[in-house]
Amino acid sequence: IYAAGSFTTISGLTRPFVAAINSITGLPTSWRPVPNASVLTVNPLSGVVYLGGTFTTLGPFTGAGVPLDLATGVKLATFPKITGTVSTVIPDGGGGWYVGGTFTDIDGITRNNIAHINPNGTLDQTWNPSANAAVTALALSGMTLYAGGSFTAIGIQSRARLAAIDTTTGIANSWSSGTDAAVSSILIDGSNICVAG
Repeated sequence: IYAAGSFTTISGLTRPFVAAINSITGLPTSWRPVPNASVLTVNPLSGVVYLGGTFTTLGPFTGAGVPLDLATGVKLATFPKITGTVSTVIPDGGGGWYVGGTFTDIDGITRNNIAHINPNGTLDQTWNPSANAAVTALALSGMTLYAGGSFTAIGIQSRARLAAIDTTTGIANSWSSGTDAAVSSILIDGSNICVAG
């Protein structure tokens, strides 16, 4: 079990902003990556756990998102630096990641609030939906990535805080179901898309 937030201790043990908790004892494990500010999202997959938040360092400068070895908590060597805040991250199903948040560049390349990281840890330079404001929720269904947040456009397409994006082209498809306030969570349930905010 992973916990993330603005805390600095769990069960009396120092675990700033993120901790792994033993599901049987309820006590923190020895896993301790030590970011310098809040962690907003934790997503483990296949021996790697991805952290996103307002932190800028995890040991040396990492940017606002970083994948860690699931067993040791050690940062993986190859991953681009994200300047800004990562609010959500999900696996792409092929070893890479989709990230959303409030950021403007990844390794010096312009990416507005949403990006795809390749399995080799590099920025996908061909996929660039470009949300005009924060992306705080992501959900993947087949070849469609659903994004939610406070944005009103994805690229040149008007989308009221909710969009369906083609995972190959990065372009918002014709599905358009907007909300009148920010979206903070998306869940795919069969043919239904559940949103909250």
